[in-house]
Amino acid sequence: FNQFNPKVYFGNIFRSAYTLFCISVVAEYSQVGRPLAETQPAMLIFLFLFTFVTTFGIMNVIVGVIVESTLLASKSLTDDMHRANLEGQYHRLQRLCDVVFALDVKSDLTQEEFVECLEAHIVVLRGVTGPCPRNSVVHQPGTGASGRVFLDAGKDGARTVDVHVLVQSGHFDCRPVQVEGEWRGTPTAGGDIQSL
Repeated sequence: FNQFNPKVYFGNIFRSAYTLFCISVVAEYSQVGRPLAETQPAMLIFLFLFTFVTTFGIMNVIVGVIVESTLLASKSLTDDMHRANLEGQYHRLQRLCDVVFALDVKSDLTQEEFVECLEAHIVVLRGVTGPCPRNSVVHQPGTGASGRVFLDAGKDGARTVDVHVLVQSGHFDCRPVQVEGEWRGTPTAGGDIQSL
């Protein structure tokens, strides 16, 4: 207390401002607070009010910045999820359009057939020797896959056709297929065997 020099802490405006800043961050509270309490007890009221306002003010600023950045990140995440949801809906609609246009090339797709194709697993066997009439039974002996012809997409007189098969069992690959007991050729290799 005897070593307290008020001119060092409150000698001019700059020193007073720096002292108040140190008090607001509770850095030099004991060096300033006890001498003030001994010499000017009334100043403790100002000191407590100043400390309370500035400390909680700084805390509110920091919390406000954190909350604002969190809200912005949350909004950005919500926007990304909404955008991803819209993209997923778009891809599902595009897939549905692809199914409809692939299966309705002859414009005779009924509602029952459309519902059936949505509920069933359909593959497109490209490049099979045609013709393959609708509702014909398709077998692939090497894999045990079987199904029935849902749509023969080949044109009249075409040498090969794209056959849409409702899969009933197994998995079709690029091996020769039989339609109603007759060999009809090998589907085109690679990604041309498509699942709708």
